[in-house]
Amino acid sequence: MAEKFKISFEVLHSHQIVDHDVHDISELGPHLTENAETSRAGLTIAAMNHRILVARLFSEEPNRRSRIIGMVMLLTIDSAFTGRSAHIADLVVDPKFRGRHWGEGLSKILMLEAKELHAKRAWLRCNKKRKAAHKLYKKMGLTRLDDVFVFGGDL
Repeated sequence: MAEKFKISFEVLHSHQIVDHDVHDISELGPHLTENAETSRAGLTIAAMNHRILVARLFSEEPNRRSRIIGMVMLLTIDSAFTGRSAHIADLVVDPKFRGRHWGEGLSKILMLEAKELHAKRAWLRCNKKRKAAHKLYKKMGLTRLDDVFVFGGDL
């Protein structure tokens, strides 16, 4: 018989982070980027400075702990010239749970949060290889910006 479970979408607050949250999020990282690193301190600082939204799975089986199976971060940036914008980062869902619209659910809630914070624009960057993510972003009403180049490097 298949395991029964429930999903909740919730903001991960810095004072509520427990060891298994750090473990679950560190398990998601490699599905997003090959050089992912997660620590409790890093996650706590991120949660203090930004909005982290998680999809948490609750098993109906006795003695099973909840588990984070997806996440996304919202960073707001205030510009003297263009006002507040929302940067969407680290949208990832465990591959075993993809195709059930949980990434879309996380994204929709995050966009509502951005509007509540008075962001005028939303933007993100995405790996060229993540075709399913590209479809989701288009569904969210985002368009590819051909006039923007992204530069980066190690410090």
